[in-house]
Amino acid sequence: MKFSQKIGCNVNDCEHNCEDDCTCTLDKIQVTPCGGKGSKTPEDETACGMYSYSGKLYEEQTKVNKQT
Repeated sequence: MKFSQKIGCNVNDCEHNCEDDCTCTLDKIQVTPCGGKGSKTPEDETACGMYSYSGKLYEEQTKVNKQT
């Protein structure tokens, strides 16, 4: 069985994010618990376990975006 699922992602500083269409370039992701603060909101209770900081590339892009 083949899946053609797309994963939306607005996390600009992750190296797996395609900023052109806000999709994740990974075939799959692992969603992990954040320890939860009891708020029952996705922001507080879940995180992408595949997140990888894009480092200098993101920082340089942020500088360029602020200048324009």
